[in-house]
Amino acid sequence: MNTNALTVLPFTLMMATALLGGCANESLEEPEGPVAEVVPSSGESPIQSDSPPLEAASEQDLSFQSVRVDGILYPVQQISEHFGEQDLHWLVTQETLDQGIPTAFTSEEERNAAFGLDEAKGAASEEQTADAAVSAYLYQHIKGKGRRLTITGNAYNLTEQNFNDKTSSVRTYRNVILYQHAKMRGCSLGIEYGIYVRDLRGIPFCGGGNWNDRTSSVRAR
Repeated sequence: MNTNALTVLPFTLMMATALLGGCANESLEEPEGPVAEVVPSSGESPIQSDSPPLEAASEQDLSFQSVRVDGILYPVQQISEHFGEQDLHWLVTQETLDQGIPTAFTSEEERNAAFGLDEAKGAASEEQTADAAVSAYLYQHIKGKGRRLTITGNAYNLTEQNFNDKTSSVRTYRNVILYQHAKMRGCSLGIEYGIYVRDLRGIPFCGGGNWNDRTSSVRAR
């Protein structure tokens, strides 16, 4: 029996619970307007009416069994042993969601190449978002709750929006990259356009932990 399949199966089920994705097909245009705008939320996602029904997400920390780094599968307990404090650059696409395995690279350039950032990736249609300039929504809490930060371009320091280390869920309308530190430094998380990560506790972080409340800057592609 394939032991890797037994190792990956629990995480596959948890990723299916924590994440929901989709894709769009229109060409990507340069965003215009303000880089970021904070909008208070009443507790429900401001774009809930434009979104498909979502299943309830777990409100407990998720337990990861394995991750893939540079194409090699590791037990999650060995990530710190193998990579220590080295920056890792994670990737969330529809393909990685379907595989159900967190994927990372030791090189940001290799992650970006796998991300297809050199290609003209699409943005969401007007039916999917009321503002074509929106690159992503960052939410203070899981499942799109709490305060909402609208990203329409590169945000170099989320402290300026009082949103530093406060992102717990993300909805993307263009390719975006979240960074651990201001000015696009440190570990990073690339998320493909059209994907809703409703609980960042479902994405591993460098050297352990998860991506909940870790974002300090954002690159919008």
